[in-house]
Amino acid sequence: GKSMLIYESLQRMNDLQIFEKPKKYPSFSTQISKLIQELKRYQVAPNTLAEIKEQNSKPYIKQKFTELAKIYEEYNAQLAQKEYSDAEDDLLVLSDLIQEKDFFQDKMIWIEGFDGFTPQEMKVLEKISKKVKKMTFSFCTSILTCEDKTHVFYPVTQTIKEIKKKINLSFEHQLIKEKDNENPSLAFLIENMLSYETTTFEAPTNAIHFFKGQNPYQEIQYVVAMIKQQ
Repeated sequence: GKSMLIYESLQRMNDLQIFEKPKKYPSFSTQISKLIQELKRYQVAPNTLAEIKEQNSKPYIKQKFTELAKIYEEYNAQLAQKEYSDAEDDLLVLSDLIQEKDFFQDKMIWIEGFDGFTPQEMKVLEKISKKVKKMTFSFCTSILTCEDKTHVFYPVTQTIKEIKKKINLSFEHQLIKEKDNENPSLAFLIENMLSYETTTFEAPTNAIHFFKGQNPYQEIQYVVAMIKQQ
């Protein structure tokens, strides 16, 4: 539906130059739809595109940003005129409702299953944090701070850093580690599987073996069968 609305809007726009030919193709509307989705998700408004345009001296790039801003504005105008809604705006609506309502007042909230948040999601979390008694975040990481951008848990540590910056609550950190594995080969695998350094486990082991299934379902069936044998 979003692509159809954009396609319809594009056909009425007669002041495009760079996108005059591409606008005739439905696939272009699909690409614009995806772009607008990302812009909304990261809270980039049409006027922000206009500001970015002024930072570039190349006429082609400036014209491109100008036309993108016009398409974006026209899409929002059509939503308002036809009284449609965009799912990407739902979090903004939710953010306003959280501020108005007392549903989260003095509640304890647990948030789990994320390794990062979009600006829209972070805005919702900020609003919730002002109402609740306590917020608990659960992340899959073995460290809390990291400056090495190649580290597997670097994105998570940056999310933790952003939460501490934007959410005005007192923080307590706790790393919950699994018990040390009694099998040396498995302990070695856990420690080195994400490492860039090449190391070798020299001792013989029966705890690790390889199986290649034709698809994920076959792999799961194999694992279940192995568990039942234990």
